[in-house]
Amino acid sequence: MKEKRKGLVFLKHLLYPRRCPACDGLLEPDERILCNACERQVKRTGDVVCVICGKSLGRVEDDICGDCRRGHAFTGGRALYRYEGRMKEAMYRFKYENRRCYADSFALEAKEQYGELLQAWGIECIVPIPMYKVKERKRGYNQAKVFAKALAGQFDLPMEELLYRAQDTPPMKGLSPEVRRDNVKNAFHMKRSAVQFNRILLVDDIYTTGATMDAAAGALLRNGITSVYAMYVCIGEGNGLVRVDDNKCF
Repeated sequence: MKEKRKGLVFLKHLLYPRRCPACDGLLEPDERILCNACERQVKRTGDVVCVICGKSLGRVEDDICGDCRRGHAFTGGRALYRYEGRMKEAMYRFKYENRRCYADSFALEAKEQYGELLQAWGIECIVPIPMYKVKERKRGYNQAKVFAKALAGQFDLPMEELLYRAQDTPPMKGLSPEVRRDNVKNAFHMKRSAVQFNRILLVDDIYTTGATMDAAAGALLRNGITSVYAMYVCIGEGNGLVRVDDNKCF
C-alpha cells in the first residue's frame, strides 16, 4: 500500500511539477519544500514561541504573547511560518489564485517541524475551518480544507468536515480583537452526522488573534470533543508578552 502511495505521489509530481510556495518558482529535484533562495529568506516561527498559540517570541524567558493573555478555547497551536515577506504573497496565491499545490509542501513542513508534537497531543482527527458555502462555491475551494487533506495524508489521520459555517462573516483585517470575536461568535456549528472524536487538530491558513479558531473550537467542545489543538500555515506578530506557567496552557 505504501509503495502504491509513493508511486502515485511520484506520478503527481511528474504531471504537476512542484512549486516553491514562497516565490512560485519550480523546485529543483534536490529542493524539497522551498527553493534554496527562499529557504534563506523565509522565516519559520522558531523554537521560542508562545506556549498557547505558537507566535514567535523575542526572548527565551517569555512564555506567552499578549494576544493569548485572555486564554483560548483551543489547548495549544503551532504555525509553520511567520506571516511576512514572501509568505504573505504565498498565502494570497494559496487562497485566491488556485495554488492548491502548495498544500503538499506545507504538510511536509508540518511533519518535519511538528511530527513528534502531534503524537504527543494524541491527535485523532484533522478538521478544517469551514468557509461559508456560497463563498466556497464562488472561490472553487476552501484553502483550509486543502491544507487539512494534505496534513491528513502526511500524518495518516482521518480528515473530517465536522463543522459548517452558518454565517458569512465580514473580512476581519484591521479589526480589533473584540470586534473579531463578536463577528464569529455564533458562526460555526457541528454537523449532525459528525463522527465523534476526543482530540481534534483544527486547521486554518492564517492565524492572527485567534478569534476564528476560538469560535470553531468552542463549537467542537460544546458537542463532546475533549480537546482541540490548532495548526496554521502562517501566524502574525504578537501584541506584547506576559509571563505564565506552562502547566496552565497545556
